[in-house]
Amino acid sequence: MSDENVARANHIMPATNVKLDHNYSIEEDQSQHWQKVEAKTKKRSNGVLSEQYKKRYRTENNGTIQLSNSFQSLENDNDMDEISEPKKEPKPPPIFIPRVANVVNMMQALQSMVSLNEFSYKCLSGDKIKIFPNNADAYRKIVKGLTNFKLCFHTYQLKQERAYRVVLKNMHHSTPVDSIKEAIEEQGHSVRNIINVMNNKTKVPLSLFFVDLEPNSNNKMIFDIIYLLNAKIKFEPPHKKKEIVQCKRCQQFGHTKSILLECSKLCKMCSGS
Repeated sequence: MSDENVARANHIMPATNVKLDHNYSIEEDQSQHWQKVEAKTKKRSNGVLSEQYKKRYRTENNGTIQLSNSFQSLENDNDMDEISEPKKEPKPPPIFIPRVANVVNMMQALQSMVSLNEFSYKCLSGDKIKIFPNNADAYRKIVKGLTNFKLCFHTYQLKQERAYRVVLKNMHHSTPVDSIKEAIEEQGHSVRNIINVMNNKTKVPLSLFFVDLEPNSNNKMIFDIIYLLNAKIKFEPPHKKKEIVQCKRCQQFGHTKSILLECSKLCKMCSGS
């Protein structure tokens, strides 16, 4: 290895043929700076654009700042997903059959209504069977078949057939129900039923009405109505009941008498004897 390479490896500058003064001393070298090192600094911009650049910027961009959104493609993909995905049909409610003595006979009866791949069931306490229809069509067939066989069962309404209930406030109780129905239908809603609310103890009619609307996409727009039949009114969603639901026909909990079918065989109260 040459002397120059060794000097580079040891970070030592190679020696050059320079004539040195005989009066040179190390102390003078340390006290005098014989070389000026300029620092590499970048001039800071004063933040003022030149007039030529300003004119070019205005002509190219019309004086507006062009911005881009890197997430725009994701928003477009979400919009496409919302358009392409069809609405899922809600699951039908279960059907409860109490006091099943022979499950084989029950399966034979259900097979006469629907096929085996359209339902499933689960055994509950007290010889009660809970049937799970796979779709709304199978639900309707099973309910119709159990009704024709005059069997005792209870179930709930399909979600897509369930009425959209709202509370009409500040409407006088003497207002005819037909007039209220016509006024609401003029606003673009289809009314199924209207009930005047009464006090639970005194049975005095109140200035409240339960309005059941046919399920539709514009049901929530009824809350925007503030005048009806020249009266300043207010539509509100009904309050959820906190008490336990009990059937007044069979005295069982979890359902009401409006959804209990063929209940007359359960007790003397239901049969009227």
